[in-house]
Amino acid sequence: MNEHMEVPFQYLSCEKFLWELLNEVNCRQIHHEIIGEDHCERTGIHYPLIRLNVNPKCERRVCIISGIHGNEIAGPLYLLHLFSKDFFCKLPRIFHYVIYPLVNPTGFDLRQRYDDDYRDLNAVYKTTMTSKNYTENQVIMSDVIQYLPFEAVITLHEDSDTEQFYMYGLGAHNIPFYHEICQAGRGFCEPWCNANIYGLHSDEHGFVLSTTRDHAFDGYFYAKGYAPVACTFETPGKLDITFRTKMMVEILLFFCKRLAKNFP
Repeated sequence: MNEHMEVPFQYLSCEKFLWELLNEVNCRQIHHEIIGEDHCERTGIHYPLIRLNVNPKCERRVCIISGIHGNEIAGPLYLLHLFSKDFFCKLPRIFHYVIYPLVNPTGFDLRQRYDDDYRDLNAVYKTTMTSKNYTENQVIMSDVIQYLPFEAVITLHEDSDTEQFYMYGLGAHNIPFYHEICQAGRGFCEPWCNANIYGLHSDEHGFVLSTTRDHAFDGYFYAKGYAPVACTFETPGKLDITFRTKMMVEILLFFCKRLAKNFP
């Protein structure tokens, strides 16, 4: 997949994104907290790492993680849509949503997949939890432990090389549920079906049964037994940014509504 991507000027900086996000958050009276920071040695900029809490009094929790890869901007930008009046009211209120909107702020500003240390942050294992080059991961994981376990963990990604939607998910017993999510994605664009996707094969729905071998965030939570449902959405990075951020929100809302049906 492409390492860099061109983006509209209005989404140029992490600072601008966080300013707009916090404006929306404050309008909805959503709790937010700076849980740490990431320092870019090349620029001297200190970036805040933020956690949002929606419906914090609910016992059942869903974790949403976005902005792991800096050039996959639809993940973070979906929040600007989610917290608008048109979408926020549609979130099922039975869950406490623990949201990490931008794991990789330096990559976001540099418009590259990796962070400023040129590290892929989609990696949670013993080495990254002790390395000085993975500060972002360490901040997130030290914070998230207070909310375990989750009913589901969702990571938001996009593939800059495709015009098709696909998704990864863990747990063969969850496949019927994941297929329903793929069907929701089909309402926006064609899924990437029956394909070899970076060494793994998607089925006729555009779904890839994932493993924990790559130590991705969702794989880690699933492997540790912290979330029985764990998946990754991959929106099509070649399509218009406004279209795919709205697509991300609609699929996420469908996921949460469908998940809510599992509880009386």
